[in-house]
Amino acid sequence: YIQEFGWEGKFVFGMHQRNDMHIFSPMPLDAYEEIQNDNTAFLILGGSANHRKQAKDYGLKNVEFLDTTSDISLIHKFLNTLDVYAHGRSDGEQCSCAIIEAMSHGLPIISHSAPSMGQVEQIADAGKVVDNYEQYSNVMIDMLYDKKYYDKCASNSIKRYNQVYKLETVINKYIKIYKEVANIK
Repeated sequence: YIQEFGWEGKFVFGMHQRNDMHIFSPMPLDAYEEIQNDNTAFLILGGSANHRKQAKDYGLKNVEFLDTTSDISLIHKFLNTLDVYAHGRSDGEQCSCAIIEAMSHGLPIISHSAPSMGQVEQIADAGKVVDNYEQYSNVMIDMLYDKKYYDKCASNSIKRYNQVYKLETVINKYIKIYKEVANIK
């Protein structure tokens, strides 16, 4: 999508989410408003009409929306466009497929606190979970300008994916459990 939007050389934040106003969180775009410049962009796959309204009301630069899709090739194309996965959900997560997909691409992740806080454990050292949009924007700035921090989070993201969420890893964990239960050496 970089070429389609003319975003060559831009640092792209983004997220994907189903169209559900009940899980809408303004925090990612609130934070983006604080740090946006000519070298940044924000891409949302899906999301609610509230995201579109917020972007329009704030007059945000370089924000684009893609229609919700279940086409895995388009989801991976979307994720390959991002530099940082900017997660936001008003109710939080327990085990987010969106975060796992972002990790499979080695994307650093930013999220925020919410009533259900499973994303804290899920993200761990692959990014940061913050309490407010000021902190969120500060982490965006760190990701944008501190290459060492960005690289560390990106490396931890793919490492965490491979060690915890990758299909082969999960299958091997189940095999180990079955062998222990069946007392097979």
